[in-house]
Amino acid sequence: MTDVLIYGINGKMGKAVYAAAENRRDVNVVCGADKRVLGNFDCPVYQNLNQVSERVDAIIDFSSSSSLDDILSYAAEYGCALVLATTGYTRAQIDGIREISKIVPVYFSPNASLGANAVMKILPQLKKLLAPFDVCITETHGARKTDKPSGTAIAIKKILDENGSDTEIHSLRGGDVPGIHEITFLGEYERVTVTHEAFSRRAFASGALDACVKLVSLPPSLYVNLN
Repeated sequence: MTDVLIYGINGKMGKAVYAAAENRRDVNVVCGADKRVLGNFDCPVYQNLNQVSERVDAIIDFSSSSSLDDILSYAAEYGCALVLATTGYTRAQIDGIREISKIVPVYFSPNASLGANAVMKILPQLKKLLAPFDVCITETHGARKTDKPSGTAIAIKKILDENGSDTEIHSLRGGDVPGIHEITFLGEYERVTVTHEAFSRRAFASGALDACVKLVSLPPSLYVNLN
């Protein structure tokens, strides 16, 4: 059993992680942390990590980049694994994540879903096989998503641009779409499109919980794909 703390438990993703954990036997949500101490949870919720008395194996964070310093400090003191699925980190913050990964295992991904990570894993081979083709990325998210392009689209672009290309990203915002990412390879007479579509935030929540279970048995390092 993996004991988990959900940071930002009152957010949309925090609630999704909590709901997904209720149906599993391999994880136990020991407590949550959130500036808003409310909600119907069968575990204590604290305003900050300094108030946490329980010991946990891992922290899942879907909140915001502003929470990172507190999370890194807590992990450094208590040695818990980290699942960081937030975007918008500064370069200095990413350097901090790399440093903490020397002493605790860290899963750092803009998209925790199993399907998106599988797509990113096969992209280098697909790009090689379709080398003559042009390629572009289209990503669609809900109207309230503030970062544009998405962290997942940026990660996909980084994979596709390893040989010096500059892949174009088209960003669409509207409704309450959890996330759609399309990678389109355009040849002279044909087209190949790889699409990942999340129908529910549970896709990200389940992936984050899977990552927790795997992560606690791994040595300290920075992991970007656990597939």
